Amino acid sequence: MILLYSRRCLKLSLLIYVTVNLKDPEDRAFEGIIDKLHKEEKVPSYIILQCNGLNELSTYGAHPKDFDPEQVKPVLVNLDIIIKCI
Repeated sequence: MILLYSRRCLKLSLLIYVTVNLKDPEDRAFEGIIDKLHKEEKVPSYIILQCNGLNELSTYGAHPKDFDPEQVKPVLVNLDIIIKCI
């Protein structure tokens, strides 16, 4: 469950950032938000890397797949870095 909640938290954080800082209330696909931030260079590239990493690892929580419980720690570390920087 923590992987799924981490992904939702990331999406909400990015939506808030895009809406407030970019004045772009347009609802877009989750990956589209990350791509937009990367393309427009609105956030540092390491944040984009953290977003992509968190998104990729957290899909194991959204879909019934086997995963190693050790994968939870990097997801939470990525989320912590993203929230602090955004």
